Amino acid sequence: LEDGRLGLIDWGQVARLSDVQRVQFAKAVLAVADRDEPLIAHLARELGVRTEQGSDWVAMKLGTFWLGSFGEEVVGELGGATSFEENLARIDRLVSTGEEYFVAVRCLLLTRGVAALIGFPCAVSSV
Repeated sequence: LEDGRLGLIDWGQVARLSDVQRVQFAKAVLAVADRDEPLIAHLARELGVRTEQGSDWVAMKLGTFWLGSFGEEVVGELGGATSFEENLARIDRLVSTGEEYFVAVRCLLLTRGVAALIGFPCAVSSV
């Protein structure tokens, strides 16, 4: 906060991930931070992402968008953040996600979205 105190955002989300799931999720976040596109695609599938055609590129884009950045480097070629998922689905439609990771991904998306709205855009890939 402006006065130096730490603020906490509680999205009211609760999920319990096993040790194995936490390690898998952390590996995916690190792959996004490292911009390791083949590994992002692989780990997105391990986390439960499935598309109709099994496109590595689409799995990588989804993983990067969900865990990393809404930035133009990720969404620009697909029409920006507001059109990203719709346009990506035209290439290879998402059919399932790793539901056990939904809360963690949702919290990342909400936090990054609010941060961007208040003028503090952040991305895992720049941390």
